[in-house]
Amino acid sequence: MPLNSLIKRSLSLPLILLLLILAVGCSTIKTPLGDREDGTNWSSLYSGAERDGFISDRLNPPFEKLWSEKIRPFERFKIYPRQQLSVPVMAEGILYIGSTNHKIYAFDFVSGKKIWKYDAEAPIESTPTVGSGLVCFGASKGLLNCLDQKTGELLWSFKTGSEVISSPIITDNTVFFYSSSDRLFALDRRSGKEVWSYRRTTYEMVTPRSRTSPTLTADGERVLQVFSDGMLVCLNAFTGRVLWDVKTYKPNIASGPFRSTPAIYGDTVYVPGVDFKVQARLIEDGRVLRTYDTIKARYFALAGKKGILMASDSQVALQSEKTGKVIWKKPPMKGTSTIASISVSGDTVLVLANTVTKHLNLDYFTKRRGHIIAMSLADGRILWSKQLSSTLTGGVSSSGGRFALLTNKGYIEVWGR
Repeated sequence: MPLNSLIKRSLSLPLILLLLILAVGCSTIKTPLGDREDGTNWSSLYSGAERDGFISDRLNPPFEKLWSEKIRPFERFKIYPRQQLSVPVMAEGILYIGSTNHKIYAFDFVSGKKIWKYDAEAPIESTPTVGSGLVCFGASKGLLNCLDQKTGELLWSFKTGSEVISSPIITDNTVFFYSSSDRLFALDRRSGKEVWSYRRTTYEMVTPRSRTSPTLTADGERVLQVFSDGMLVCLNAFTGRVLWDVKTYKPNIASGPFRSTPAIYGDTVYVPGVDFKVQARLIEDGRVLRTYDTIKARYFALAGKKGILMASDSQVALQSEKTGKVIWKKPPMKGTSTIASISVSGDTVLVLANTVTKHLNLDYFTKRRGHIIAMSLADGRILWSKQLSSTLTGGVSSSGGRFALLTNKGYIEVWGR
């Protein structure tokens, strides 16, 4: 072999090996938009279409604030409530959140880098839902908007005539959502055109600003909705035909906030009942299987075979899903507090609570604080807690060992290790 050819060949082999090493190495490096394999999607209110408030991803306290972003709305002459009702959701490494500042955002969940924002020209108190390439959310001016998940471009809007503060469900073909006109809609996912809608024809009273959202069975065949008259209705998801309905509770304007969205586990749907007793009903026909009443449960979440988690104003309790036996019941913190939400990530319970401390009985000197508390799902032990300078209303969601929330002062905060 000629000497020149031998030299060229000997030089090219190391170069080829170097390029192969770099190619393999680069495939393990996180992209600027985070690790897409890290974490299960928390894609809607209470995690997903079954609304169980549970995710299998583990959280490992203690936590530190990984990043924060201010999206506080302009407050002067504000006619909407101070509370931020929208809860952050995560899908494929991206965090999506709406705000009363009229905008919805997409951030990289790991770095906090803003990817896009969309101006809805009205306060957003609906928790967005991500699925099938869409980000869908409601706005106070009576629109359900659906954006392109990657670009934030508006694909279509559907006008309802009343505000939408509930969280939609997205399937391959359909978008389901509830509006404040006390109507459940099914829209074509691609065009946004109405497929069917259902509205209660009689009701005792309309609860203002109802936050109830639809729930879908795992097979996608049935959609369940609690309406403003306390009626739980099970409908065929394809036709809107009523399969059964049953009264679960009597509405009361003075009752204060509570979870009215159903949750599904297996063949059972869990709903609020009379005097804040959670009812377990068979999805097939709506009959009561058992009632959980160890505390007045304003909020609840399902933890699969580990039980049903419930929260009153000041206590959290875990009961056996099958027998109703109380496994533990504890306050999440010392002193007087009001619980705002609960969720379960792996074997950790996340509780959001608020405290009010008055001085001289004057509102100016009153301190309102929010608190994040991590409790053990096994025995209720407090694992970690943090006081915030703002109260909390919406809720918390988690994915891949991190969790996110939106404070009432308009700060997105992401916590983790």
